[in-house]
Amino acid sequence: MMEEDIHAKGDEEKGIELSAAVKSQRVLVVHHAGPTLRLIREALQGFTEATVDTTPDALYGFEMALKRPYNLFIFSLSLPSIDGELLYELIDKAYAHSHQGVRVTPAVMYIVEEGQAMQSQELLRDARVRGILTKPLNIDRLLKLVTEAGLGVGDGGLSRSGRRH
Repeated sequence: MMEEDIHAKGDEEKGIELSAAVKSQRVLVVHHAGPTLRLIREALQGFTEATVDTTPDALYGFEMALKRPYNLFIFSLSLPSIDGELLYELIDKAYAHSHQGVRVTPAVMYIVEEGQAMQSQELLRDARVRGILTKPLNIDRLLKLVTEAGLGVGDGGLSRSGRRH
């Protein structure tokens, strides 16, 4: 009887840990340009409660996606080793198998160069794609799309006057 109580207590503790993990939001950004990664990371960390992981390497991004759960992916459509669409498809095939209790791969947003904007519109037909960001990036559009994808956007510590609290 005591052994059952110990297991039940352990399961409750795991449940508490899992619910806390679900509440914290995490975003993975994969883009080959360091300044773009930094801009997105600082914007999201400044205006959301999300933890942002970034990498310029698509293969490392694939590994990161399988190691920890994410709420949103933001990938460059043109990566040096493989394109962002293929990276997302590979993650989609393996994501549920590497994360216990997860059935659906998180949504994705793509970053495209100005000349690719028309070609990328076809990607929006996929229900998993939450938006297309065209470079040069607009932070307001980024935050709008992130909000629509389900991440909460706050005021980033700014008061109504625009000054930090």
